[in-house]
Amino acid sequence: MQNSIPLLFVHFGDNWIRGSEVCALNLLNNLDSHYVPVLWTNNCAMASAARRAGITVEFERFDIAISFDSSRRRFNLLAWAKQRRRAIQLIKHYQIQLIHINSGAPCQWVLGAARQCNVPSLTHLHSPYNLHDRITLGLHIAPYIVCVSHAVSHALLNEGYPKQQLSVVHNGVPEPQNTDQNVFSVKQHLGINQNEKVVVSVGSLIHRKGFDRVISAIECLHRQQSRCHLVIIGDGPEKTVLQTQVATLGLEHFVHFVGEQPDVPKWLCSDIDLMVSGARSEAFGLVLVEAALARLPVIAPNVGGIGEVVDHLKTGILYVSNINTAPLLAQHIEHLLSDPLLARRLAYNAYRKAKTQFTVAANQQSMEQLYQEQLEQNPAQAQSRLRALLRPVPTLIDHIKRRWLSNSSSATQGSAL
Repeated sequence: MQNSIPLLFVHFGDNWIRGSEVCALNLLNNLDSHYVPVLWTNNCAMASAARRAGITVEFERFDIAISFDSSRRRFNLLAWAKQRRRAIQLIKHYQIQLIHINSGAPCQWVLGAARQCNVPSLTHLHSPYNLHDRITLGLHIAPYIVCVSHAVSHALLNEGYPKQQLSVVHNGVPEPQNTDQNVFSVKQHLGINQNEKVVVSVGSLIHRKGFDRVISAIECLHRQQSRCHLVIIGDGPEKTVLQTQVATLGLEHFVHFVGEQPDVPKWLCSDIDLMVSGARSEAFGLVLVEAALARLPVIAPNVGGIGEVVDHLKTGILYVSNINTAPLLAQHIEHLLSDPLLARRLAYNAYRKAKTQFTVAANQQSMEQLYQEQLEQNPAQAQSRLRALLRPVPTLIDHIKRRWLSNSSSATQGSAL
């Protein structure tokens, strides 16, 4: 029998359960039994879900103690020291042997605590971090980093983060429990005629997700007398803006906002014809994997990590993301809706890829292998922190130069006027 391994799982995030929270809970609920996780989080929703699953939870408020961003400028060493002390207390109380930092922010206070207690850690990044955050969060001094896609890793590797200390582990998505379309009908639920086509788009209603682009594409189709319905699953701050766009375009009867749904796979496995993403950026694309597992054909922009999920004309259609996206997206939607054989072939290939590469089991096995490798490392042999902290300096200098040149150019143009 293997000895138990107490694992401190640190999660920082807003009070919701979305992409990174879903993946974290899937991992925690499926870890080998010799790992004994303790979740330390500021996310009340995630804490409640973890408790229901029988996971030990330490819930408290977190503060990003050091930031020079104009929207959240702060330099609070007392908060930093308090959280660092708390991390040390938890490590000692639970006799933690390994720390999983599930986002960049906790690196500010957890990495130093882990180093002081001589406990190995890995940092799990679910999105790319800008230069400011890579510096102030101390990502370069993380002894090991796991990224959800190669796209997330690029900036760190370009600044010199050691390749041998970084791995890419794609997210895992559970397969839908019931794929029978007779269980739930979106068309019946929303009063849509059975002979009409339905496109779905899923995500938080924020600018980055590009729902405005998808709505514009639907309007393009209607102008071409190619009617279809759009179902938008999700909620967020852009909802009113998007509803206004729909009303302005006269699409109130064709665009359906259904809010956040607790069982998205149930909707995807219903009588929907196609999944469309209008995202302006995307670290991975969980909803695209969910669509693949529901055997839905997918159209998505070739941005971020989406190209690692969707293979163009093999498991879906990728399009170039730019300011003229809507007409191109409309063209691709029309193409797939009018060619059911192609749509079925893409959906089948996407399903096969998802079943082999993006399962919860595959994600769990990869993470547990990395856990074991970190446990066998000697934390005392960690890299030089000073050398690590200096890695992003050339990028910072280039950034300052570009800003200075841009400001100088603007000033010159202003003088000329």
